[in-house]
Amino acid sequence: MDDIMYLDNCATTKPCSEAVSAIREALDKFWFNPSALYRQSAEVGQKMKDIRKSIAKTLNVREDEIYFNSGGTEGDNQALFGALSGSKKEIIVSTIEHSAVYQSCLRAEEMGCTVKWIKPESDSRISVNAVTEAVTEKTHIISIMHVNNETGAVNDIELIAKAAKKINPKVIFHSDGVQGFLKLPLDLGASQIDIYNFSAHKIHGPKGAGGIYIKKGTPVKPIHYGGPHENGLRAGTENVPGIMGMGAAVREFAPSIITRRNETKKIKQGFIDCIKSVPDVVINGGEDEENYSPYVLNVSPFGVRGETLLHMLEENNILVATGSACSSHKKGTSRVLSEMGIPDEVAQSAIRISFGFNQSYDLARFADVFKKSVMKLRQYRRH
Repeated sequence: MDDIMYLDNCATTKPCSEAVSAIREALDKFWFNPSALYRQSAEVGQKMKDIRKSIAKTLNVREDEIYFNSGGTEGDNQALFGALSGSKKEIIVSTIEHSAVYQSCLRAEEMGCTVKWIKPESDSRISVNAVTEAVTEKTHIISIMHVNNETGAVNDIELIAKAAKKINPKVIFHSDGVQGFLKLPLDLGASQIDIYNFSAHKIHGPKGAGGIYIKKGTPVKPIHYGGPHENGLRAGTENVPGIMGMGAAVREFAPSIITRRNETKKIKQGFIDCIKSVPDVVINGGEDEENYSPYVLNVSPFGVRGETLLHMLEENNILVATGSACSSHKKGTSRVLSEMGIPDEVAQSAIRISFGFNQSYDLARFADVFKKSVMKLRQYRRH
């Protein structure tokens, strides 16, 4: 495992040592049900309270506006169906959202909701004007992701939310923050964003844990029922080991968001330089530092199938993706790249490279393997 170059951090990240230790401690020492009344349970409850407080501080929001859940998919479903509350209302959403939002909106259409689909610009970003032109007094919820999980495009969600609420102050603005949390600075408390969700396993925490910010006063109802956990929003005994692992990751990485972002920019640029040394390779989306996450890079080498290239890189212990892990077993072209207007032959060549926190990479090794792999596959195609 030591010689694996892992470049699929958008799919999941390796839990940091602090998270692993916290999970082990939770399983060994803090295994009590936090809802019970004895002292040991109160200690577990205090641990959870401290973690909630640290996440709230990172986002500059109130402690009672943070709710724990199982991760990104549940958070997206909670945001949409919790805000809709079974009513046939109007939704505005982009066509390149994560499947958890996209599929939820398809389901909402089946339930009788009106869904206005916003197409991205050719650079895969969602423009403010495209959203505001769709807003009416009937619009109930808008969902625009913070960072696109395939191209790394960063949407100005603060500006979009502000502009939308000028037209309809009652609209609920949700953003899937799974690829943005702890990667890009964000002051939710100063914004007009109402709901923002995140996932632990994208920030070197464990799978099965995450959270959602819901601004005080935002009308969101539970989507499943039971006990009064999470202030009545999410029934079920909390995943204490997962929450403690997530809390450890937040404590470890929250103080260094800006520093890591700048360091990762340099790493990404090094990979771009390597990739551009190979003829006929394009970057899908863009590469400017302001509008794209330094943690994501999507490229297409002409004349090569992305899946074939993925497996050739894998044979050399370099792990990349062809798109979203949630769609990796589906046949066909990436929905995101198609919506950007990228031709099928280019989209079918795409691979996604995504970086983690505080990881080092052997650029010379990557450049050598990438170039040899692309050239060999092109040679096969000619024959």
